[in-house]
Amino acid sequence: MPKAFAFIAAFLAALPAVADCRIYNETRYTFVVDSGNTYGQSLGPHQESQFARGTMTASGEDDAGKHATFSGTCGDGDRFVVREVRGSRGEWIPVLVRR
Repeated sequence: MPKAFAFIAAFLAALPAVADCRIYNETRYTFVVDSGNTYGQSLGPHQESQFARGTMTASGEDDAGKHATFSGTCGDGDRFVVREVRGSRGEWIPVLVRR
């Protein structure tokens, strides 16, 4: 039995670590997100998705065709939420906030 446990432990240790972060989109926008070395991932309204670590850039639009962007840096295990806040001119702007 100890040999089987040692084999399983060695096998799991040899697997590559999953490095990612999660983003929940609270907005009405659908974004296309580039993160790390992964491009073109979709993040729909009121959805959560997992992204590769690294620098993130995202652009998107809502059903009315209004464009929006956000960017940031995503590390291992980070959790973010995209929220809309009122800008200085009264418009709603999506921002990336750490959970």
